[in-house]
Amino acid sequence: KGGVIRNLIKLDREKTPDINIIVQAVDGGEPPEGPHIATASVQIKLLDENDNLPIFSQDEFEANIKNNAVIGTMVTTVRARDYDDGAFGSVNYDIAPTSDSTTSYFRIHQTTGQITVSTALPNDVDYLSVPLIVEATDGGGLVGTCKVTISIFGDNNYPPIFEQEEYTMSVNENVLPPKVLLTVFATDQDTAYFGEVFYELIGNTNSKFAIDRSSGELSVVRPLDFETTMECDGKLIIIIIILYV
Repeated sequence: KGGVIRNLIKLDREKTPDINIIVQAVDGGEPPEGPHIATASVQIKLLDENDNLPIFSQDEFEANIKNNAVIGTMVTTVRARDYDDGAFGSVNYDIAPTSDSTTSYFRIHQTTGQITVSTALPNDVDYLSVPLIVEATDGGGLVGTCKVTISIFGDNNYPPIFEQEEYTMSVNENVLPPKVLLTVFATDQDTAYFGEVFYELIGNTNSKFAIDRSSGELSVVRPLDFETTMECDGKLIIIIIILYV
């Protein structure tokens, strides 16, 4: 009568690819002649099933490229791993088709995952965000995906310029904060992304003033005291800078 070996739990080749079992056969003999025991070694090698999706090292990737980059310029590289064996563990990359024509600016190497410029980039924009969905397909047809966002930048050619070189105003020391005092305004000849300007205060204002980063509104945010500015004839100079984007 043969002995049948069965598994009692679910087997996983990725965790335990090889299993070694010692089997004993015992006869029905009685002492002192028996029982007699024989042993045998059984080696089991688990065959692979395609039960793992390719998994990217990140769910999302980001990269930047200048709009004057030539065709073939490397942008970034994505990687995916499949824990299956043999052909089931091999991975090929592709950019998922989409109705967005901007995805045609880039291509991906089938085996290395390297993304490069495939056609001339638009040179009439300062900023363009191109979202890609990259697919990794294993040898059994299972697919894993990740998102790649590529930002195309133009040149930042011009500095911001204030509408006025100097802003002057008077304010009573008993003004109740928060109170908007004035609004400064600056422009930038660059377009789109590089044409945006943001404001910031520098110098020692004792945290009594604040400026809205986007609108340029200058406000009193803490009580003022004329006596603390007597050394400056009661005047306080506030320097505002524009942050380049």
